[in-house]
Amino acid sequence: MNATTRLPLSTSNATVEGSPWPIDGTATLVIYAATALSLYAPCLIAIYFFNREKPAIKYHNPTEMAVAATLAFIFGFVRCIVTLLRNYMTCSIQIFLEGFSMQLTLMAFVLAKLRVILTFQLTELMAAHAEHKPVNLRHLTHLHKILRHGVVSAPWFGVQLLWNLPLPLYVSTLEYNDKMRGNCPPRVAQDVVLLYIVEFSFVFVISIGLSVLMSQVVDNFGLKQTFLTTTRILVFRTTNISSLLSDPCLVFCVAAPVTYMNESKLIETYALNLFSQLVMAHVFIYLRITVPVMRALGTDEGKDPKVFKGTAALEFMCECVVAWKAIVGYRAGGEHHMTAAAIYAQHIATTAPLPLHHAVLDHIWKRYQIAFDATTKYSIHPEMVPRTRNYFDGF
Repeated sequence: MNATTRLPLSTSNATVEGSPWPIDGTATLVIYAATALSLYAPCLIAIYFFNREKPAIKYHNPTEMAVAATLAFIFGFVRCIVTLLRNYMTCSIQIFLEGFSMQLTLMAFVLAKLRVILTFQLTELMAAHAEHKPVNLRHLTHLHKILRHGVVSAPWFGVQLLWNLPLPLYVSTLEYNDKMRGNCPPRVAQDVVLLYIVEFSFVFVISIGLSVLMSQVVDNFGLKQTFLTTTRILVFRTTNISSLLSDPCLVFCVAAPVTYMNESKLIETYALNLFSQLVMAHVFIYLRITVPVMRALGTDEGKDPKVFKGTAALEFMCECVVAWKAIVGYRAGGEHHMTAAAIYAQHIATTAPLPLHHAVLDHIWKRYQIAFDATTKYSIHPEMVPRTRNYFDGF
């Protein structure tokens, strides 16, 4: 019998490969409790998603934000499971479970934040176009195309794939015995941390850039404020810890590498790296999910669309207002009203600068497109086709 045969160790006091310090029994119990308590998150995210049409939630890009929050929950949950069951997992499984869940969360947040900014930019361009101001129509068309792709789309998955690809490629170059279970060898862990630092730095820079762009938009229901703390911290204008936590992406970028790199008895014994990242995941969920839900369900502000500040409510449906004005003018036959072809080119065509695709039922949208495209196909000028004043009542 091999004298070095390893005996199974209890989870609560397990000395794992690559770590000379066991996790404290009390810390293990806290991890179990945290794992169980974290199950509140899926229920809360579901409430958030089902109330996504309420003003306090609607303009926060609810679908992508719900996906990002779900990934944040998965990241925290996976970190707990890996810590508790580390003795039963190989090094590669641990790296991929923790790494992929973390990277998916960070990039999902960046993409959700980017969509909010692009939506504001598109709204401003559409408002300028409606006021007959000079507008880059090519840029306007590109923004429309980008924003038509939701979270369940090839571009979103493509970005996530490219973002997560370096991890398996990098791990495949490392030399270690992947048959051993327990903590990864210190050398392997340090090499993986170097990759994380590069990725954290990238997300950190991108987050600052997006926060600068976000500072130019109208603040509604705290939409802007929750994205701006990165910039304020960069110029040392805040010392309020609650403000510091209001950008989870920043804290992720700072706290995670620090806790990963500080291998000490204190951190290993009490799993401080796990708890710091767990707190960050749930701070994200609190700020992006819990707060909007509380506003949507618990205050008049969240229920009454009339309180949407300034002209932002109008700007979010700018294209609808412009189309309504054009159609009313066409129907009334007023002086200098837009022609049917002009209305089609501005609001219905595939390359329309102020499209109504998100506000009109698909079958109605398609019906008008087919009608106008058919005249072009048979070389009939749209203005030559007789149409009644009620032609656009379908909208």
